[in-house]
Amino acid sequence: MFDRNGTTQTLINVQGEGIRQTEPDTASAILGVRTESMKLKDAQERNARDTANVTAALLNLGVKQEDIQTTQYRIESIYSYEEGKQLFQGYRVTHLLAIKIRDINQAGTLIDKSVENGANEIFGVQFSLANADALYLSALSSAVRNAWEKAVLIGNTMGVKVSPIPVEITEASSSPPPVPFLAKSGASSTVPEPGMVQVKAIVTARFEILK
Repeated sequence: MFDRNGTTQTLINVQGEGIRQTEPDTASAILGVRTESMKLKDAQERNARDTANVTAALLNLGVKQEDIQTTQYRIESIYSYEEGKQLFQGYRVTHLLAIKIRDINQAGTLIDKSVENGANEIFGVQFSLANADALYLSALSSAVRNAWEKAVLIGNTMGVKVSPIPVEITEASSSPPPVPFLAKSGASSTVPEPGMVQVKAIVTARFEILK
């Protein structure tokens, strides 16, 4: 590689990684109501009633209306097959809600109360960070330092000095994945046990060997 003056540069290519982890501060859940009936109207009415009961229970526990969103409303026919014949068995109505849980300590109670009030579709709880930007920037800073430390180590091993300013540095971001809950078995309640949220930052850098 050449610098601006056309002089050949000898470079060290390294990858730096920075990791930060912390406890999650928010959670989300997908839950809902599934009803079946030979009559579509009956399935819809029962579903609407149970969904309203679930929503009311969540609101009574302090969940905000804007934190309860419909993610799916589906109507489908139910069939069975006997001796190669398709037999109509009725209708199925499914209404799924996405719930944002701002108080993660309340997650278990919200699930239990939802079930008590008619929810029969539960897809668990996922924990995350409401704002992971600050944690990511800290991880990114660590990744840059890690890249520099690697370059210095390689330079020392080779008996050469390395410029502290990279010729080129590229960020390869890594967003934190949601953390599924681990349900602690209890007598009658759901007790989510959140793990740690990990944020990783990766950079690739090229440092010049000084002559």
